[in-house]
Amino acid sequence: MKRSQALERLEKLTSELNVLVQSKVNIHKEIKNKTTSVANALQRLKKLDEEWRSSLHCTPCATSERNSQVVVEEAMDTGAEGGAFHTPKTLKDLGPGHPIKKQKVVKDLPQNSGEQNKKPGWEKVQSRKDKKKESRKLPPEKPPVPPPKPNQKPRRTATRPEALIIRPANKDKYSEILTRIKADVRPDQVRNTVEKIRRTATGNILITLSKELIQNILIQQRASQSSLQLQLAPSLEHQTAAMLSILERYKWHQFSVVTSQIAGHDDFIQAVRERISEMQETFKLTILNAVLVTEALDLLELVKSESRVMLLYATREEAIHILTAAKELKITGENYVWIVTQSVIGNLQTPNQFPVGMLGVHFDTSSTSLVNEISTAIKVYAYGVEDFVNDPKNFNYSLNTALSCEGLGESRWNTGDRFFRYLRNVSVEGDQAKPNVEFTQDGVLRATELKIMNLRPGLSKQLIWEEQIIAQLVPTLANILTSL
Repeated sequence: MKRSQALERLEKLTSELNVLVQSKVNIHKEIKNKTTSVANALQRLKKLDEEWRSSLHCTPCATSERNSQVVVEEAMDTGAEGGAFHTPKTLKDLGPGHPIKKQKVVKDLPQNSGEQNKKPGWEKVQSRKDKKKESRKLPPEKPPVPPPKPNQKPRRTATRPEALIIRPANKDKYSEILTRIKADVRPDQVRNTVEKIRRTATGNILITLSKELIQNILIQQRASQSSLQLQLAPSLEHQTAAMLSILERYKWHQFSVVTSQIAGHDDFIQAVRERISEMQETFKLTILNAVLVTEALDLLELVKSESRVMLLYATREEAIHILTAAKELKITGENYVWIVTQSVIGNLQTPNQFPVGMLGVHFDTSSTSLVNEISTAIKVYAYGVEDFVNDPKNFNYSLNTALSCEGLGESRWNTGDRFFRYLRNVSVEGDQAKPNVEFTQDGVLRATELKIMNLRPGLSKQLIWEEQIIAQLVPTLANILTSL
């Protein structure tokens, strides 16, 4: 493209841009001024280019040197503040056939220029070190003092209330669904449980629960957790702590929870959420989906999500159907990780439907291990009785009960709550470098031992569960002693 064609093309684009910017209302005024300045500067440049080209047709002057250089300076009016902008051009003298006439243009120096005797086109250049030295000599500028603000009340962070979201298949039938809810639920139940019902922007139904209902649920949860029982086997809290420790080990921040209708599936999801809140300061985790599988189509929610890590809580038979459907939906394989609980692993038998590489949490549930725990239970009971009897505060309390199921005796043992506190405070020394048997306030083992298993092909190409590590876990703090 020739020089003249390039200038015409640039002038056309600049003119179109200027017209477009000036016609817009939502563009800042300063941007419009700058666009106008660019268009004016380009017109001035084109005019100077034409003058320069016409001057080349003047009488040629011979030069003594073939490769001599001539400096031509042009003053370009940009239309902005600060006067003219001077651009030096160096042209090569190619001989008598290419004459060049030197143009001398008077340059407008800036008004704030302090050096009058300075040659035009030259300026003093300072290095970075000199600039730093000068800046250090100057006194530091004081930060501007902000004006005093009027007395403002601190903003209160809005807490979202507990609510339920109903996603109907046909979102146009909002009124029909609302009418059906009002017809099937008694008004007194609605007043005590629901605060308001509204339609969301996406067409779903949002049911905001009342504070009274939430308080009752929390009270029931505390009452269920404070049952008078001691658990010697690892709890769901231990298993979820071990599973989330695997996620922390491999820096997996997002995952999904998949459960069947197995007893305690709600408790498993709640244990996962509580564990996430405890780990929030050290390692952030996010649950993308919580899927309750009643049929194979329920797994489509995982296909639509970005989840690549799934925690599965189900029975062994239910896990076979779930993982078979997952394989058909192509959410198993090398790009996906499934981590399962003890209820899926069971007695370490491996169906062919389980994907290779699957991880699991396991503890011994054989008859031999159950028999060995009998001696531990007797020790806990004996130490509890000893501590209860030796405490002088229990002089008027007896461990003999008068309970009866036929209505002749007591229906509740009043001393049982007191005796349970002594059982809960017992500490039995563990065998073979195992943690001591101690309990939390909820009657759960304070520390337990779990095995992290990995499903791999064996020598006969049959899948086997291979033990990776042995982890000692605390319900509130999961510490894997041996790295994966």
